[in-house]
Amino acid sequence: MALDLKANNISFSYGTHWVLQDISFEVSAGDFLGIIGPNGSGKSTLIKLLDGVLTPQQGDIQLSGVKLTDLTRREIARRIAVVSPGLWLNFSVNVQQLVLMGRYPHLGNLRFEGKRDYRIAREAMALTDVSDLAHRYFHELSGGERQRVLLAKALVQQPELLLLDEPTVYLDINHTVDFFDLIKKMNREQGLTVVVVSHDINLAADYADRIVLLNQGRIFRQGFPYEVITAEHIHTIYGKKVLVDTNPTTSKPRVTLFSDLLSRLTKEGVNNQPA
Repeated sequence: MALDLKANNISFSYGTHWVLQDISFEVSAGDFLGIIGPNGSGKSTLIKLLDGVLTPQQGDIQLSGVKLTDLTRREIARRIAVVSPGLWLNFSVNVQQLVLMGRYPHLGNLRFEGKRDYRIAREAMALTDVSDLAHRYFHELSGGERQRVLLAKALVQQPELLLLDEPTVYLDINHTVDFFDLIKKMNREQGLTVVVVSHDINLAADYADRIVLLNQGRIFRQGFPYEVITAEHIHTIYGKKVLVDTNPTTSKPRVTLFSDLLSRLTKEGVNNQPA
């Protein structure tokens, strides 16, 4: 069963510096929410708050009506999984062992993995195209391979809510598309609730049902992609002039920087420039 999420006027600071202020939004069960914004706008901190790693100084976060602070880490891990970039381990562990670690919320303190746990791990590794890496050590892998392994580890938790923090930062274009196609498929077919932070505005627009645009720790706009991703909003927040049109494949808004557009028009031999 999918999980719904609600942030109620949450604010968070590191010392005297407020990173997030008065953040409120809802993610209904089975939704796919994209969070975008410039560097330093609080996106990664927000993911840590939603996972309960950090606790807001003001406001609260609820999972299907239950406050996150009322749940244990094991209870949270049974319902929420996170994929973040840049995991480094100071001990040797192979891919299969690391993926199986995702089963810990479902195991008792003295219980070891059984046949079902190994089956779930094999299925997750097959879905993320890392089966052939099962006996490789995690620290030997490329950045892109690590990201796919971490997704497999998250999937074996069998979460109701998946939080993704810049999940494709190390992936090439093929694996980026495959990664998001898989997440979208699980979102649609299994009702998995998804929240993804991405610096790629077009990627977020193509896959997310709704968008939250952060700026300087506050929500600037939230709504459907076509409501949030406009030329005016992008210029205001990012300081860049852009063309926003419709992606003919997804019917979602598509952002093109003027420099990229002019370069494309020049190559095509078009003399008229965008207004």
